[in-house]
Amino acid sequence: MQDKVFSGVFTQYGHRVSRVRVSMVSNVVNSHSYLGVTVSSDLRWRVNNVSAKASKTLNFIRHTRNVYCCPSDTKATAYISLVRPHLEYAATAWDAHLVGDCKQLEKVHQRVAHFVK
Repeated sequence: MQDKVFSGVFTQYGHRVSRVRVSMVSNVVNSHSYLGVTVSSDLRWRVNNVSAKASKTLNFIRHTRNVYCCPSDTKATAYISLVRPHLEYAATAWDAHLVGDCKQLEKVHQRVAHFVK
């Protein structure tokens, strides 16, 4: 960690305001989440978080008795409104182009297809 210290006199409308000393600490992190999209230090997108969130939502729907006993079109509507937004949010940014990422997302889609039919 490096500390950067800035000090100086700030003026406002030609009048001296005060002498300020600001210390900034820069941290090194391995990954950072911004607007629900996690980027790692090697600039790879984290598909694990996306598939985990979609799987949790799908499990919630599957274990809800009111939805489990409903017809297929109601289950499809629940999927479209609750699960699919997690899979499609920022999909153009993280674009799952790796084989492992594609397989991971495909597993979620297969579970949905099995649930809806």
